[in-house]
Amino acid sequence: MSEHGPLSSVSNENLPTRLYKYRSLQGKHFCHASRTVVQREVYFATAPEINDPFEFQFRLNAMVPQVVKLNHMIRFLQERDPSLRRPAAKREAKQILNSGDDASLKAEETQKRALADIRVSYGVFSLSVPNDNPLMWSHYADSHRGICIEFNPEIPGWGADGPFKVAYRNNIPVLSVFSATVNELLTATLLTKSSHWKYEEEWRYIALKSDGQVRTIPQGAITGIILGMKISSEDERKVRAWAENADNAIRIFRAVPDEVRYALVIREDGDSNGKETKAR
Repeated sequence: MSEHGPLSSVSNENLPTRLYKYRSLQGKHFCHASRTVVQREVYFATAPEINDPFEFQFRLNAMVPQVVKLNHMIRFLQERDPSLRRPAAKREAKQILNSGDDASLKAEETQKRALADIRVSYGVFSLSVPNDNPLMWSHYADSHRGICIEFNPEIPGWGADGPFKVAYRNNIPVLSVFSATVNELLTATLLTKSSHWKYEEEWRYIALKSDGQVRTIPQGAITGIILGMKISSEDERKVRAWAENADNAIRIFRAVPDEVRYALVIREDGDSNGKETKAR
């Protein structure tokens, strides 16, 4: 579902038909959840705003072959001056790299700054595959007192790239400041997380912060709301009112404890016969 931007060529195959966002209803989070459901507004967070301090991290490979530096410098010079022919650009690039001054170091520092800018220039809207994960209900939905919002990622018109599946790794990605493409840089930084978070099965929409961090998603993108097993009667009443005031039909589900396992079961509202209804 990529719509534009440098990540538009990244594949999002095996996209689930439904994705989920856990929400607390306490304090400012209540207003955020309300605006998501009623106004269809979502927030694209930058790295400093996300709860994982390792977000958008990378390491730079210092062992860059001279030929890679040379080719990068040639491209840089020709992009700066399109009229510069390759032989002339190659001669100038060699002079810069062999000059003994700090020109090549400045070029490398420019690349480092560009990578660092990714952490504050891009925002992500994160969704997850599971809707019944007890840890996520505890961490993100106020210990089961909140809700879990169901989204249909196949609806077009999000105004962002994605969603893309997050890759989980034990080690921080290693990037070459000279040879990595923009696509590779963004994929490594925006779509890679520590293996500790693997249980979230995250998918992300990506957007430039400069285009606005608050976005209105398309009508029909929100398809359901799951009520936490410990939600208060007052909060439940308000959430039901949100669904009724939404501009498309939103189904109501409830998370209930399984009778045998340490697990949650998601049942559709009004299901009095005990039949389990999966929201995903």
